Amino acid sequence: MGALGVHTMPFLFIGACVAITENFTPAGWLEAAEKYRITKAFNVPAMWAAIAQALPDSGSDLSALTFAVSGGAPCPIPIIRGLQGQGMKFTEGFGMTETSPIAACLAPEDVVDHAGSIGRPVNFNEFAILDEEDHEVPVGAVGELCIQGANVFVGYWNRPAETASALRGGWFHTGDLAMVDEDGYYTLVDRKRDMIISGGENVYPIEVEQVIYEHPDVNEVAVFGLPDEQWGEVVTAVVVLGEGGTTTADELREWTGARIARFKAPKQVHLVDELPRNATGKILKRTLRETWGGTASQVTR
Repeated sequence: MGALGVHTMPFLFIGACVAITENFTPAGWLEAAEKYRITKAFNVPAMWAAIAQALPDSGSDLSALTFAVSGGAPCPIPIIRGLQGQGMKFTEGFGMTETSPIAACLAPEDVVDHAGSIGRPVNFNEFAILDEEDHEVPVGAVGELCIQGANVFVGYWNRPAETASALRGGWFHTGDLAMVDEDGYYTLVDRKRDMIISGGENVYPIEVEQVIYEHPDVNEVAVFGLPDEQWGEVVTAVVVLGEGGTTTADELREWTGARIARFKAPKQVHLVDELPRNATGKILKRTLRETWGGTASQVTR
């Protein structure tokens, strides 16, 4: 939905050439971008990370590329900085299949000052941050991101219960936890179901992941909760090191704990060669929970 609705159809509509590859490799993408003089490109964060790593040694000419867009998941800030440092005008969009698909965008000139934000709602969209009772929360407070607009879907096919839960009070309830600042920029905190509650404290995996991504040895990371009889859940990180990375799991745990509140720092760190992903590149945290915790559930009841 994202690939079709964000880039392919709009550019065909205005008569632009669209280059589509059958599969993705960093070298293949760089070759196509140079060959076809690509001016605008869309990738998910995992793809941009691979491109950022391959670009310095590739010798590729990307001077035609004026606009690089990331979507599908929050892009780690070090990747954004790296691409900007190589001359790309980088921006992020946010949307869902249910919003056909784009709902918000962060302009390139705002990426540095509002790093980590998804930006502001696109035309004909309205956002609200609501609490568990569907009341709007104050500016800066965390709640569920809810959306109104003609682009919002009318319901899930043959799933009336899920439709009633998602569409209520005139809003589409996204399941994303977010907050908005005084200037109207929205920041995703995490998926509602991925939030970790450890010892009664809320821990948002994205916040922890962004800290770990700052470590020079880290290439990829996924943070999630595992059941724990004492704490309810414990913060767990599965990490892929970059080429030449030598840090150990214990060293990375201590490094993170020195830069974030101790209750947010991972109690467990596991080093792996790669993270499990679905066809669109999103990390499968359910699979990671099953691998390291023996269950897809986050909490012990």
